[in-house]
Order: sequence, then structure tokens, then C-alpha cells
Amino acid sequence: MNPSLADLQMLINILDGHIHTSLILEGSGRHWLAVGGGEGGCYIVNGQLYSGEFFELVKNNPTAGNISLNVGGQTGLYPSDRACSKAEALQAAAFFLREGRLDPALSWETS
Repeated sequence: MNPSLADLQMLINILDGHIHTSLILEGSGRHWLAVGGGEGGCYIVNGQLYSGEFFELVKNNPTAGNISLNVGGQTGLYPSDRACSKAEALQAAAFFLREGRLDPALSWETS
């Protein structure tokens, strides 16, 4: 499936952290971007690039502590600096959908 931007927005809006907990965008080759969570407007965004490195979207103004989120059907504790907003998740996913790479305007860390 090659989703449109409208499809992508709808899919991210469906993420609720209970029944619908993740979506994965596949690029050409073996790279991908995943968006998970959704409960309370918090999302985890990560992916893998051609190099095999894993990346996570991080906040520029992190808060201390952890947040509990259901991602991929499993509840886990995630560092608060990894919990991004719906707008940030959509920005990252839309850029990956268009360009097939991570949005350089966002902050990413290898994991």
C-alpha cells in the first residue's frame, strides 16, 4: 500500500494506545519508520535506515522520568524525551513517506 498524506493522518489519528498501537512505514530496501502509542497524545517514533542503525525521535526540551505507553500491543516504560506529540509524529512520518529518510528538521538519536 502506498498511503497518501491524508491516509497517513487518518492512520496516526487512529492510534489510541489500546486497540491500535502502532503503524510501520516501509521504505525501499530494508529501512522503515514506526509510530506507536497514541494514548494521551504521546507517540514513540523510531526506525531503521539502510546502514542497519536504529534511530529514535527525541524532544529538544526533554523532561525527566519515564512514561508508560502501549506500543505494538505491549505496555512499556519509555524515557520521557522519546514521547513526542502527534504533530511531531506526523511530521516525521510524512517526511519519511515523501522522501524515504528521516526528517533532518527533527532531532534523532541512534539507539
